[in-house]
Amino acid sequence: MSQHLTELCSLLVDEVYGELSSRVFSTLLRLGRLSLTALARYTKLHPSQLKRGLAVLIQQHLVFHHTQYKDVPTYYEADMFAAYALIRSGKITTLAEVRLGQDAGELVSNLLLQGHARVGDLCRASAGASSDDTKAAAEITTMLSKLREDGFISPVYPFHFISQTDNRNDATVAVMKKDHDAGLPGSAKNKHFEHLVSQALKAARDGKSMEEVIPGSKKAASTNTKKRTSGGEGPTSKKAKTVHLSSDEVEEDDSNGHSREVHHELDDDVAVRVDLEKYLVLSRNRRLLESCEQNLGLHSARIYEQVLEYLTKKIPRCRDPLDAVGEEISPNDLPSVSTFDLEDQMRERKLEKALNRTDSLPYDIQERKFCRKGLRKRPRRVQDGGEVATTTTTDKDEKKIPEMGFMDDSWLEESYPFDDSLEQVDDTEDPPSSRTPTESSPEPIILHHLQLLARSPFRFIERIKKGHRTEWTVDFPRLVKDLQQRELEDLLLKKFGSMALRLIRILSEKGKLDEKQLSNLALVRPKDIRQTLTPMHEAGFIELQEIARDASHTASRTIFLWYWDSERCMALVLENLYKMMARLLQRAVTERKKMRLLLSKAERTDVIGNEERYLSLGERKALQIWRDKEERLLGGMMRLDRLVELFRDY
Repeated sequence: MSQHLTELCSLLVDEVYGELSSRVFSTLLRLGRLSLTALARYTKLHPSQLKRGLAVLIQQHLVFHHTQYKDVPTYYEADMFAAYALIRSGKITTLAEVRLGQDAGELVSNLLLQGHARVGDLCRASAGASSDDTKAAAEITTMLSKLREDGFISPVYPFHFISQTDNRNDATVAVMKKDHDAGLPGSAKNKHFEHLVSQALKAARDGKSMEEVIPGSKKAASTNTKKRTSGGEGPTSKKAKTVHLSSDEVEEDDSNGHSREVHHELDDDVAVRVDLEKYLVLSRNRRLLESCEQNLGLHSARIYEQVLEYLTKKIPRCRDPLDAVGEEISPNDLPSVSTFDLEDQMRERKLEKALNRTDSLPYDIQERKFCRKGLRKRPRRVQDGGEVATTTTTDKDEKKIPEMGFMDDSWLEESYPFDDSLEQVDDTEDPPSSRTPTESSPEPIILHHLQLLARSPFRFIERIKKGHRTEWTVDFPRLVKDLQQRELEDLLLKKFGSMALRLIRILSEKGKLDEKQLSNLALVRPKDIRQTLTPMHEAGFIELQEIARDASHTASRTIFLWYWDSERCMALVLENLYKMMARLLQRAVTERKKMRLLLSKAERTDVIGNEERYLSLGERKALQIWRDKEERLLGGMMRLDRLVELFRDY
């Protein structure tokens, strides 16, 4: 358990919920799983106070509780990652407000404060402040359905109040009762056993009984995973079995293979909470969009945004901890999108006009697509299937080719080859930029952007075959690994210089090397690389392995191999990030205590909005200085949290 993460989580709980809850939570973090009697002994709190503190923590999903048998006491366990997520409350609220409006942001903010609440209670609380109760309740229900459809909220089940270890133990016991041969030795039986446990855990997470999926009959699973769609009721898609899709979040496919809309209806008795895992999916999409825009431009990033938006509907979480160990996902089971579905989505959002222009494509593709007439040799297909005609380049037209900078034509043809099968262009055709939107379909432009995304060095998307259809998918683990590698390289470059970056790349590619081999590959003298290797080794970013040639273990008879472990490096960076965030939060608390008298006066209801009337000039200046300082401290924490998301949560 990370010491600095424990300190940071205790500070966050103390900042949001007060000293009583923080005392109980920090005790559970330090000592682990405890019963109520042991917890009262270690915290030295009265049982009534302890129960009030536990009630708040359980309501906020910060503490798990589990009672295995009737005569066995209830045990409590702290959820460290839920406590850390308190730092992202503002980000989640802002994201919901940007995507669905101010009312959605307020609902998400209320749910974050309450932990979880029934739909009926939320509707009555919101309708009580409105003159038209029925209309207000209907609007709240509609907004909750939109939030459910976007994944910001999810129903609460008993699974969410029990720790992952207890849930796995219960699933194991249930599997052993139903399938007695599952736990016997043997690799195949162990794999089957792990698969059954994983399916039981996923069923409990979706609010079902574990026994429904344990026998392994697919009928039992399919008959209990029906949902309402705009085209009727039917079983869920097969993708839900392997791609982290919950049964009520997957879009149905009709007979033509196109997706149909799913309606998320919430009853008044259903308790809902904010889904923190869906926020990480949206945050990962935003990080990939930034990388795409930086490398390929704004218009390709717009197409990539629509691809990610379509796939996000089928991806409820970045990583599923309930997957069986060693379980592999087939490429055909990955969530994907066809060009036609992507075009329909863009037309619904009125984005096709912005891309139905020549200048939306990169400059090199424009020239090769619309300026080929008389410029270079290119086969043209005849409509009736006859002979293929060709055009040749003339000296007069060759001069019309603008300068391409560092990009020569051979590099373009190899990197982004033009696919004639995507679009047939006649010599008499005008460029799409001269047509009206009704005369030209945006699909060719979309196809070219998709090809650019797939053939770029970063391979933002990949093409797969599903039956007779060509679709596009995103390899998120590979892209996240690339982002992590680049971020680590940036950190090492800023901390140790360009020589450290060169050595790290060599060690990452070649593996373990001694000093002589490393200097030869880096083209640097050995005494020069020692000045970089030593501080990196002291900081823990690279490791040294000693291999003795004989039993004497003398330095002259020992081989010293340098190597770099990216996982260990990321763990070290995460530990430093937790430490910095804890120090920033402590500094903010200390500065707030210094200003507590002024802040208590400024937070009075009669002073808010009338600062010039009730506060003096010196008080207003001091208040502004404090607000600027607090903004810098909390802004620094948010920037550090972006790195935590990348290295730990994606």
